[in-house]
Amino acid sequence: MLILNPDLYSKRHVQWYYFRVSNMETTPIYTFHIVNFEKSKSLYSKGLQPLLYSEHEARATGVGWRRVGWNMSYTQSRVNYPPHMSPLRSYFTLTWSMRFYHHGDTCYLAHCYPYPLSALYTLLGKIEEDSERSKYIQREELCRTLAGNPCPLLTVTEFTGEEEEGRKKRGVVVTARVHPGETNSSWMMEGLILFLTSNSPHSHALRKSFVFKLVPMLNPDGVVVGNYRTSLAGVDLNRVFRTPVTAAFPTIFHTKKMMNSFQQEREVCIYVDLHGHSRKHNVFMYGCHTPKADHTQFLYERLLPFLLSEQAADMFCLESCKFAVQRCKESTGRVVTWRSGVPNSFTLEATFCGSNLGPNRDRDLLRMGSNLGEAFYKFSKCLQSKTYVHTRLSLLRRWHHSAFAKAGKL
Repeated sequence: MLILNPDLYSKRHVQWYYFRVSNMETTPIYTFHIVNFEKSKSLYSKGLQPLLYSEHEARATGVGWRRVGWNMSYTQSRVNYPPHMSPLRSYFTLTWSMRFYHHGDTCYLAHCYPYPLSALYTLLGKIEEDSERSKYIQREELCRTLAGNPCPLLTVTEFTGEEEEGRKKRGVVVTARVHPGETNSSWMMEGLILFLTSNSPHSHALRKSFVFKLVPMLNPDGVVVGNYRTSLAGVDLNRVFRTPVTAAFPTIFHTKKMMNSFQQEREVCIYVDLHGHSRKHNVFMYGCHTPKADHTQFLYERLLPFLLSEQAADMFCLESCKFAVQRCKESTGRVVTWRSGVPNSFTLEATFCGSNLGPNRDRDLLRMGSNLGEAFYKFSKCLQSKTYVHTRLSLLRRWHHSAFAKAGKL
C-alpha cells in the first residue's frame, strides 16, 4: 500500500506519482495500491496505465518508458486515514498488478513521462550549442523563484538587426508548466521549441512574421519539490494572474510584466498556456467567448483550435473544446490575458492518457508541440490572405453547423 504526499505546504493536490523500486524479483506478481487520490473520476478507469522505466532494459535494449499493468481499478478507498489525510474527505485507490522481468532490477514508476528542470536546461544547452538553431533563439532570465531557481525566458524570431522591420512583427506568447505535475505540457513545449528553431520553410516564415516569447517552466520550484499543482508557497499559480504579488509569485508577476511590455511594443495576437488534463482523452483547447458576438467574431474566436484540428486530426478533438469565461477562472492566465486585449487566448490541454482518435505513439506530445507550430503557420496565412481565411472560416462554419445538428441543437 502506498500513500502519496500532498503538495508541499498543502493538504491537497494528490494526483501524481514518480517513485523507484529496487531489487525486484522475476517470479512474483506485484500488486500496487495507491490509496489517497482525491479525484472521484480518473482516466485510469478509461484505459490509462502507469509508466515503467527499467534500468536493465534501458542498458540492454535502449527501451525507455512504457505502459504496464493489468487488473487496473480506481475505486473509493476504505483505509484508516494517516495524519495528513482528512477524515472528512473521500479518497480513491488506484490498484494494478504487474511483473518485473529482470532479477535485481531497479525500476521507476510514474503517472506521466517525467520532465525535470534538468531536462529543460539540457534542451536549451543543446540548442545553444547548435550553430543553426542558436541563430533564432535568445535566452534570458525572466526572474528568480522563491527558492532562487532561474526562470528562463526565450525569444524566438528572425534576428535581422533591422529595428523598423522587427517592430512590424506580431507577437505570440506561449507558457507551460504552471502546474508542475503536468509534465505533458513540457514535452509539448519542447516540441514547439524544436519546431520554431528548425530550418523548415514554415518555421522560417513564422520567424519572419512573428516574435515568439516562450516561458517553458512557470513553476520551477514546484517541479523541483515534486508538487502536482502548487508553488513553493502552496498556491496554484494559475489563480493569481490578475493581481500577482512579486514577493510571493515572482514568475507570474514578471511574466505578466513581460507580456504588458510586449503588448506596448507590438500587436500580440496569440497566447497559449500548455497544460495536462486528468479526466478527458485527446488534446483540446479552452478559449474565451465574447458575449453577444456576431457570427464572424464567433468563428474567429474558434479559428486557431480549428486549424490545430486540421493539423492534428489523430490527436486534437475540436468537439472537446470549450469557449467560456467562468467566474472561477477570472484570475487564470488565459482569461487575464484575453481581458488585456489579446484576442486569441487559450489553454492547450493534453490528456494524461492518450488519443481515442488514432493510434498512440510515444512521441505524440513532442509532435503535438510541432503541430501547434504548424497551426501558428496556418494562422499567419489567415492574416495574410483573405482568400485563405475565407476558406478556413467556411470550413469551420460547416463543421460547427454539423456539430450542432449532431447534438440536436438545430
